[in-house]
Amino acid sequence: MPSSIITVHVGQCGNQIGDAFWQTMCEEHGIGLDGALTCEDKQGEDRKEMFFYESDLGNRYVPRSVLVDLEPRVLNRIMSREPVLHNIENVFQSPGGQGAGNNWANGYNQSGELIDTIFDILNRESENADCLEGFALCHSITGGTGSGLGSKIMEQIKDRFPKTILQTYSVYGGQTDVIVAPYNSILCLEWLMENSDMTVGLDNQALNRLATDTMRIQSPTIEHMNSMVSRIMTSLTAPMRFYSPIYTRMSHLAAYLNPFPPMQFIQTAYAPFTPLDSKFVTNTSPAKILSRIMEPKSLISSATLPNAAKSAIGGENIDPKRVEHCMLSALAILQTETKNHVPDLGIAGIYQKAQKNNIIYPPWSSSTLNVTSCKLSPYVEYKHNAAGLLLANHTNISTVFRQIARQFDQLRKRGAFLTEFVNAADGVDTKKLMDESREKVAQLIDLYEEATTSGFLDMDMGKFSGVGTDTVSTIGSPVGMH
Repeated sequence: MPSSIITVHVGQCGNQIGDAFWQTMCEEHGIGLDGALTCEDKQGEDRKEMFFYESDLGNRYVPRSVLVDLEPRVLNRIMSREPVLHNIENVFQSPGGQGAGNNWANGYNQSGELIDTIFDILNRESENADCLEGFALCHSITGGTGSGLGSKIMEQIKDRFPKTILQTYSVYGGQTDVIVAPYNSILCLEWLMENSDMTVGLDNQALNRLATDTMRIQSPTIEHMNSMVSRIMTSLTAPMRFYSPIYTRMSHLAAYLNPFPPMQFIQTAYAPFTPLDSKFVTNTSPAKILSRIMEPKSLISSATLPNAAKSAIGGENIDPKRVEHCMLSALAILQTETKNHVPDLGIAGIYQKAQKNNIIYPPWSSSTLNVTSCKLSPYVEYKHNAAGLLLANHTNISTVFRQIARQFDQLRKRGAFLTEFVNAADGVDTKKLMDESREKVAQLIDLYEEATTSGFLDMDMGKFSGVGTDTVSTIGSPVGMH
């Protein structure tokens, strides 16, 4: 029986991303924004039921989605444009409509009055799923609602649905007018570490740069970047929806990409990033796409790139017991129009491409890359023959966390803007909570850096017990393709 995923969109950013995501999902399954099929159903070629369910009349599809916000502006815009796509009973906004004031503590504690109502919706939606596998949560870690209320929802999902997978799409980085974003981010990172099984990081700064440099958009808008994010999200779920021979469940992805909890923070690379309405026809093949997304500079991330000249496999290393940064695990998802879509490279060919692109593996593992494939949507007329997404668990994400921690320290040292957090704390020692979260993030950074050493698998994990690392397991799958 096919599994089902419920997607939860929290806050302004989470709902804007969700709006773009569901537009793309509908397009890829031949569904209009009114929920009705736009063409004949190509049965056996896609799994609509994983993310949609049929209405009682059987004439329209409804997303398995829950939209949550503490203020009405974005939700009203979505529902006015797509009034019959989402189940109106699954759209929740705070009765007061005042928002969280860009304050994690406000979002987290305000949710105490609302959380039962939100979970009435989630419980009802879960009962409507014949085989619920898990939840995907979209949010930002920098604002108040996405970080604070998002943290509360994550915590409660793991408590109330302990046997399900929780995956997040978490937006961070970029220029923001939220001065206290470092506070919100550090607090939310702890909740992600403790509750998420896999976190796909969406770096605003990197997305903006990609839109400018690759897509040649002079002044990228939120809509441009959300469209790019929607392609990442739909590509990640493509093996589940278009009959890949492997990685057909969210739990498969999480188990492979997150072998060392809480190092579950995933970076992405995608190609080709050309607008669907573009008249330009690209020249693509699975092999070319694979080579492109494996280039270190293709990662959609502001993380510091490793020294490409030093490789832990085949290349010269200054210290054979340590590398600067390395790939803990990676999965390339390739999509083409034909059923015979696996690139004819073989294991050796993929290994050679990895070396050519200077992918650095850990000193304790010879390979951490896998490749799977599935068809492109049969409902969409593409301008390219192939597309690909790389999901990378790379230790250089620690440089992003270090930057967030540095910004946090600058505010915390001055005691800047703490009053608002203390006043919203509902009896909790906010300063202590912040400092504990900061320490957890420091331990996570240390853990990523330890993973670059040859003794990582033999190390005593006791000092990292505070971040949920009770055991270390080896990556079981060798480099290969499926």
